[in-house]
Amino acid sequence: VAGGEGAAGGGGSGGSLSEVLLEVGRSAENAFYAFIELMSDVLGFKVNKDTKKEDVGNHFKGLGVKLEKASE
Repeated sequence: VAGGEGAAGGGGSGGSLSEVLLEVGRSAENAFYAFIELMSDVLGFKVNKDTKKEDVGNHFKGLGVKLEKASE
């Protein structure tokens, strides 16, 4: 195969398998955090290291009450 082992693709830098897997992992991590940020914006609730479990529960209980009223 011209170009050597692993030359089948994408015009990348031709990194080793471990480098490629690390990059895939970083991309997946970035996508996960972007999704979490999107969901927190949609639900109107931001969580940080100081957020208590009780605060999260109260927020979603209140959200449930609002959704119940809206569905009547």
